[in-house]
Amino acid sequence: MRIEKVQDRDGAVTAQVRSYEENTGFVFMNCSIGGNGRILLGRAWDNYSRVIFAFTSMSNVIARQGWNDFNNPSRDRTVFYGEYKCIGTGADMSMRPSYVQRLSDAQVSPFLIASYIDGDQWRFGHQVAETPARLPAKVFRPGGGRNTRVVPSGCSEHPDR
Repeated sequence: MRIEKVQDRDGAVTAQVRSYEENTGFVFMNCSIGGNGRILLGRAWDNYSRVIFAFTSMSNVIARQGWNDFNNPSRDRTVFYGEYKCIGTGADMSMRPSYVQRLSDAQVSPFLIASYIDGDQWRFGHQVAETPARLPAKVFRPGGGRNTRVVPSGCSEHPDR
């Protein structure tokens, strides 16, 4: 999936919100982010925002700090922002805030398997293993929902959902 910044003003790719109890979040995998100007990967819309970018190519459109606590430093202790094996000039994590994590294989694996995205609720056009390497992705935004999920390529929405 290609994410392109086209507006003249600065902004953020994500502004995820969830409650403490919700096991949700945004996962972007095998994406490419480009465009003009500057953009953040995410901003903390609320206290428990969770966003992961994995295997993503990031151009210099990504602001060096990458993330923002939405001017609420108390969120630095509760948000979960992670990057995993991203490439490109925008993937340079040297200026990221301390609350942003460079995820290890063990840390990222729960977010990149089919069960995290309710994979049992999707009809697969091909066999998908429960491993990160086998999940090429598109983004699906559930109708009326506030969470974006990564859906493996070749999938379709479950008819009963």
